[in-house]
Order: sequence, then C-alpha cells, then structure tokens
Amino acid sequence: MQAVNPWLSSKDIDKGSLWFSEITTQLANTHNGIVCLTKANANNPWVLFEAGALAKGLSSNRVFTLLIDLVPNDVKDPLAQFNHTSPTKSGIYQLIRTINNGLEEQALTENILSNVFETYATI
Repeated sequence: MQAVNPWLSSKDIDKGSLWFSEITTQLANTHNGIVCLTKANANNPWVLFEAGALAKGLSSNRVFTLLIDLVPNDVKDPLAQFNHTSPTKSGIYQLIRTINNGLEEQALTENILSNVFETYATI
C-alpha cells in the first residue's frame, strides 16, 4: 500500500525536537492509527492519550488496537470500545484490508492486496 505514509513515534521524532508538540501535530493529521497493546502498556496514560487523539472524529478516523500479549477481555475501557486485532495471519490481513479500503481511489484491488499479503506475510 504505497499510498500509506507510516509514522512511528518512537522512531520518527528527531533528536532535540519537542516530542509532545511533534506527537500532537502528527496525531492531528492522522486518519488511521495502530495502537500496539501489551500487558505492560495497556493502561499507560500516554497510550490512552494517543488513542484518544487518534479517535477524534471517529466518523472517518480509525484506531486499530493490536493485542500483542492480551486477549480482548484483558482490555478495559476506554480501549475496550475498539474492535481489536489479534496478531494472527487473518487478523493482520483484515487490518491491512480495512486500511486499504479507506484509501478509496488509491486502494489496491482485493486480488492484488491478497496476492502481495500472501507473498510477504511471515506470520
């Protein structure tokens, strides 16, 4: 999905930058966000802050919670409100398919998306 321009807060903030401003700016301009949840971070205030910032105007924005070492029942509100993704081959494919469908005219066809996923998925 070449039309997607990923940004990762732990990697894409330049040294010396005001990290809070950078994160806030990026979240304001983001339509899709993947929040990786683990037992260690599921209740972390910054995870909740970033998920909330991503969820603004949910009519068009999407927050994808990827459960790394959790099951859906482990996740408490407010993150429990989202439709979670498990790190399985079918779960990741559905996540990618949803992001692709949101690209509208830039989306890959279902056949191309499926073929590329099957070629490169190592899950």
